[in-house]
Amino acid sequence: MNDLECGLGERIIVSGAAVHSQQNEADLMALWLRERGVSPDRIVREREARHTTSNLRNAGRIVLEHGADRALIVTSDGDWLPRRRPRFSWRFAEQSYYVGFPWLSTFHLRCLLEFGHAVGELRWISPMHVEFRPSPRCLDH
Repeated sequence: MNDLECGLGERIIVSGAAVHSQQNEADLMALWLRERGVSPDRIVREREARHTTSNLRNAGRIVLEHGADRALIVTSDGDWLPRRRPRFSWRFAEQSYYVGFPWLSTFHLRCLLEFGHAVGELRWISPMHVEFRPSPRCLDH
């Protein structure tokens, strides 16, 4: 059972630009979700972000603009991307660790350098889930 079927959210924000190939990451993720039965009206695409910092800033903006105050970040091992390096089992936890422990991983520091503020509060829940409470400052950019 997936996170939508469990009732963890009403919508999915897929975020990413054409960074690793000529294809847009948000479009590829939306296609992957649709092929697995997710209704297109439940998918919100953010097609501009080029890095994890801008993924969260832009997603935070969408969350806040829709009147919500939190979101669940769900990461994967990147199966929908062309592989450029060997696949390891720890890959599942890599992205959730980066955003879920933002002071240890330097994610907050990178946001401070890029935007002048953290994108919000982040709390690691599990190897593929991070709670996200976006900062109102996400609306500034």
